[in-house]
Amino acid sequence: MDIRKYVVVSEETLAEAGRPTGRVVRKADVTGYGKAAIVGTAGEIEHAAALLHPRFGAPVRAVVIKGDDIIPSTKKIGAAGATITAPITHKDDRWQFDQMDAIDVCIADAPHPDEIVVSVVLSVGGRPHARTRKPS
Repeated sequence: MDIRKYVVVSEETLAEAGRPTGRVVRKADVTGYGKAAIVGTAGEIEHAAALLHPRFGAPVRAVVIKGDDIIPSTKKIGAAGATITAPITHKDDRWQFDQMDAIDVCIADAPHPDEIVVSVVLSVGGRPHARTRKPS
């Protein structure tokens, strides 16, 4: 397998809905995670499943502290510039509702027909003004 490109994006939210968050909400460190793949038009959805599930999830969970819960994922077939929405959940407890989020992933020149875009999404802190809590 040849890797053509790495793209790293960090998103920091300082205000939401017109008011300060009181903290930096960053989608780049690790309290939550997600994954996504876009298969080029010459491939099939099973190529994404084969990469995301048996080969990708366990190594990602191994490098974060704990990482007890599954990494939610999405996959689709698309042409260069296709966007995919990657889900985010808490890395240790999928029922932490304030950590449930998503982020769109798009690389303008990928995937080529014979490529796959594989994305890992890491977050810290959950949604900026989360008010939906896990029942006690």
